[in-house]
Order: sequence, then structure tokens, then C-alpha cells
Amino acid sequence: MPTLLLCKYLRCWYTNRNMNNTLIDNSSLTLSMSQTLKNCFQVQGLKEIKIATGYWDLPGMVLIFDELRDFLKTEDVKLQLLIGEDPRVRIYQQLSPAIKNPQFPEEYIKKDINELELKAEYQKVVNLLLTYCDDTEQSKIEIRIFRKNEQEKTQFLHSKCYIFNGEENAFGIIGSSNFTKKGLEDNAELNYLETTPHIVKYGVQGSIKGHIGWFNEKWEQSQPWNKLFLEEILRKSPIGENVENERKAIKPYDVYIKFLQNLWGDVVDNKSVSMLEAFLPPEVQKLQYQFDAVNQGYSIMKRHNGFILADVVGLGKTMVGIMVVKRFLEDTHTDGRSRNVLIVTPPAIKK
Repeated sequence: MPTLLLCKYLRCWYTNRNMNNTLIDNSSLTLSMSQTLKNCFQVQGLKEIKIATGYWDLPGMVLIFDELRDFLKTEDVKLQLLIGEDPRVRIYQQLSPAIKNPQFPEEYIKKDINELELKAEYQKVVNLLLTYCDDTEQSKIEIRIFRKNEQEKTQFLHSKCYIFNGEENAFGIIGSSNFTKKGLEDNAELNYLETTPHIVKYGVQGSIKGHIGWFNEKWEQSQPWNKLFLEEILRKSPIGENVENERKAIKPYDVYIKFLQNLWGDVVDNKSVSMLEAFLPPEVQKLQYQFDAVNQGYSIMKRHNGFILADVVGLGKTMVGIMVVKRFLEDTHTDGRSRNVLIVTPPAIKK
């Protein structure tokens, strides 16, 4: 076996050695969907998570919050959430309908979120969604509804599928568990965990489909939902408004950073360095320590109306002085002070 192939095989074995193909029925902690999903987050080089579910609620996200948060902190990752339709949820919530002919899943998810208590465990999930879910192509969380538009629906989607796709490894779970608290822990469900990467990663070839191939096919038939979910449901809910207000509140850390910006902003001003580099003639050597001296000296001058540059011979006091003058003349925030410059020099270097 070639060395590279052997290394990939060993990495795959190392990752999967504690994960076996099995049925998951929530009969115990080790066989719960929530614990299985946590284990799947340990896939080496995980790049994307794809979830298809008949229904979705925030208490379900609470169960895997730490693992999901750590995943989303990683660069170049994506969570795709595809919501289909669960008739059991529809019937359950229509026992005492809040509105006439509610649309699925918008009105149901909206009702659930509006009724959430202002608990810390729910608020941290809302904050996670507001942080990583937006209406751009760069959004790390992307949500879609399985229909072509608001009126026209595609084939009825009642499927549940969880895919963890890594650079070399991949796990896939198919079964009955919705991405809800009841589906991940409470109900007696039945799901199957597939740990063979090439089966999970397989696309669509004739009548043969892999997990990712099936999901991508349904994903292309779905409608983007990020904007509607954020603007019409999450941010307008009581818990959403509460989290938004907390995110906008000025925290002690923000005050501290603002203080540092006011105190040292001029010293670390890269814009002025770019301006000075363009100002200097091409034949003049650009030295970073001289730019640092300009920034620091100018910052002191603004606070104390003057400073003394007393470097030893050969460090370029003349160049620093010239650049301080240039920065002074270019500064638009001089508090109304005169822009006149007086230079006193020995006759030998007057020219």
C-alpha cells in the first residue's frame, strides 16, 4: 500500500475507532442522538455539517451548543440546515391554533421562539445565531425551507439526515429524529449511524445515492430562509429583542478598548505610515522604527503641545522631523490651530 494511502487509512481508523455503525434510539445516554452528534463533532478536519429535519427548535440546539459554537469558530466552515415538514408538529400545534391556516414552518417556529423563557441557555443560542447567521453568501449558518416559493411546494419532505463531512472522514445519520429537544433526547426514536466515509461522501450516480448526494439534491430544490427567519421571526421575538439589546449595550471591555484607542490610536496609525511612505522620495530608505517615532512623537505633541526628539547620532532625527511636519500639515483634526511651521537650522544645512 502506498505510504500516502496508508497514512490516510490510519487517520481514518484513528478517528473512527470509537465510532461504529449502530442504531441510535435514545434508550441511554450513549445511544442518544444528542451524545452521538457530540461525538461526530470530533471528526478530524470537519468542514461542513448538513442537517435535514422535519422540524427545528432552539432547545435542540442547546443540547449541542458547546460543540456547535466551537465548530463555528473555525475558519471556512458551514452549517446548512434544511427544514422540511413534520405532520406530527402541525397536528400538535393546531390543537389550539393561535392563527387561522398557519404556514409551516414559519408560524410554528415563530410561536415556539416567542414562547421561550428568557433563560441563559436559550439566549446563548440566539446570540450564536445572530453572530453566525446573516443574509450573505459568507454566512456560516445557512437555512433553507424545502419549497420553491411561498405558494408552490415541492415533493413532501419528512426526512431526517445529519451529515458531518471532514477532509477525509465523514459520518452520516438517517432516521426519525428531528433537530429538536424531543428528537435528540426525549422521544423513542430510531436512527442509523454510518461511519464509512466513501458511502457518506458519495454523490448521485444513476439509482445510487450517498448521504451528501441526496442532501445536495434536496438543497438545490429549497428556498433561502435566512433573511425571513432573522428579520421576521428571531429579532422580533421577546428573547431576540433582549439578546439584541444586550449585544448593543456598552460593556466594560468596550470602554477599555475605546480608552486604548483614544490613548494610543495615533501611535498605531497605519494610515499615516502609508501616507508618509508615499511622501518620501524613492531613493530614501523606509525604516519602520522612524515611522514609529513619528507616530509616538506626534501623539505626545497633540497631548502636551510639544515634544523633544533626542535620539543618538545616525538614527535619522532629520527624517523623523520632516515626517512629523508632513503629518502635522496633513492632519485635518488640529482643533483650529495654525498650520504654520517654523524651522530653525544651522547655516551649514540651510540649503
